[in-house]
Amino acid sequence: MNSVRPAVKTTTFHLPGVWRRFWASDVPTAILFLLPAVIIMGVFNFYPLADVFRLSLFKWDNLAPVQTFIGLGNYSALLQSSRFWNSLFVTFKYTTVV
Repeated sequence: MNSVRPAVKTTTFHLPGVWRRFWASDVPTAILFLLPAVIIMGVFNFYPLADVFRLSLFKWDNLAPVQTFIGLGNYSALLQSSRFWNSLFVTFKYTTVV
C-alpha cells in the first residue's frame, strides 16, 4: 500500500520592512562594537555615580556598619550651610577670572 503523506505547510517568519532594513544595515555591527565601551562606561562611571548618590541619602561615618537613612536631609543641611555658599561663590569667581 502506497500511502501519500499530506503536505506539511511550513511557515516562514517574515520580518516587516523596517526590521528587515534594520538587520540588513550596519547598525547591529555598530552596536556590537560599541557594547564593550558602554559596559566599561557603566562599570567605571555610571555605577559609582549612582552609588555616591545612594550613599548621600544616608548618615554614615564610613567606619560603622550601620547606615541611618535620612533621605534628602544631607542636601537640606548643605543648602543651609554658609560655608557651602561661600565656597560656591569663590569657585564661581575663580572660574570667571581664570
